[in-house]
Amino acid sequence: MFSTTGLDESMRLKASSKNKSLPNFYRLGIAAEKKFLKEHSDLYEGVVVGAHFLAYFQTSTENFLVSLEKPFFIDPMNYVFARPMDLIIRETGGMKGTFEKLLDLYGTEVKNIVEGGRSLVPSDFKTHGSWNTVLIDDFSRNVIEFQRKLLALERITTLDEIMKLAEQPIKRRKPNLLFLVPPYFYAEGRSDEWYDISLKIAKSSNQIKGNLNLYPIVCISKQVLLSPEDIKRIVDDYKQFDGVVLWISDLQDDTDGRSYLKGLVNFVTAFKQIGKPVYSLYGGYFFALLSKLGLTGYSSSICYGTSKHIDSRAAGGWIPLRYYIPTLRIKASEINARAYYEAHIHELCDCPICFEIKDKVEREGVDKSQASIFVDNFFKKNDIDSSKRHFMESRYKELLEIERTYLNDLINRLMTDYKEHEILARDFGKDLDPSHLRRWAESLSELESSHMH
Repeated sequence: MFSTTGLDESMRLKASSKNKSLPNFYRLGIAAEKKFLKEHSDLYEGVVVGAHFLAYFQTSTENFLVSLEKPFFIDPMNYVFARPMDLIIRETGGMKGTFEKLLDLYGTEVKNIVEGGRSLVPSDFKTHGSWNTVLIDDFSRNVIEFQRKLLALERITTLDEIMKLAEQPIKRRKPNLLFLVPPYFYAEGRSDEWYDISLKIAKSSNQIKGNLNLYPIVCISKQVLLSPEDIKRIVDDYKQFDGVVLWISDLQDDTDGRSYLKGLVNFVTAFKQIGKPVYSLYGGYFFALLSKLGLTGYSSSICYGTSKHIDSRAAGGWIPLRYYIPTLRIKASEINARAYYEAHIHELCDCPICFEIKDKVEREGVDKSQASIFVDNFFKKNDIDSSKRHFMESRYKELLEIERTYLNDLINRLMTDYKEHEILARDFGKDLDPSHLRRWAESLSELESSHMH
């Protein structure tokens, strides 16, 4: 019998975590998510905004960031102008409106090149050993100023709130911009010309940051994670900045092998050792665990977008329904989620979305032969919004658990869950294969005991 309801548990957790800093940021990817993020603002730390989205929906997004009163930072998104042009071209022809607007804001030097019909190339920035300082300085200044101007925003409260205040002073609010982010490009490794260009632009931006912090984005291939020497040298290159944001292209924490995961751990701990904050632009549950080792924060979209390949194409606003399975720490298609819960009906969580059916299952003593009826009824009522709410509630609970649990105990829990679900790989194949839980545990368990708390 339950001594408390799922809603009571959710409220208790939120009360116990008041004023705690959570490491998760959600990426604002579609306009419809603004209302969702506003309604559930207690379930995450902050927001990441793509500059193209902000440029295109400028006024409404600025108002949203002010009213949300959450920390945020901006992804400049300029790297797309050095990738294949078809990634930002509409099917009907012409540049996508969001990137066309962004190009207008980033200065004539870059705009003249891209509007000429080609992507940026390294020789635009450096030719015969000489830097094109006109292009670099103009580009840096425009990208930084686009972000900096947000600090000049000041919004009064809504009209309804003003009417209620009557004679009282009007409350004004400003957006909580965490730090500035300079332009950046993708590099295969340290020997890639784009690596030096990104570092040079970051240094240029550092000269004009004023009294604000500057966090460059280190955007690289995941092959770099296999080289301890490259990791060491990159950390040394970027130690001059206030902090960094990592984007390891196409790194997927639930499918990539231990070597990549161990390299990521080394990256994070190396920055921690020199006292530099480090964020990841994308990430899933494994990145949440890395908050125990020095990762300041990571971002994803709500129940999607935990990783990204540098040349992936935007989904165009439509996202397929995925359901998060907390015991496996993965998102699954509806058909796979149904299959899982029909076999593990008692693994439904206590979040406000799942609690009603879970409580009924517990009270009525449902066995596996009856599970399919309950699961079918549950998913008939499940939609995109409820799946997102479930994900946010689940991730919030996970983060609180991670914060108050020793890393060694978290590792043991991963192995326990893996052993209990190992049979899934045989019954359902790779879609519900829990072997990532073992890889996570093994990657973390090889750390020295000094990192275990």
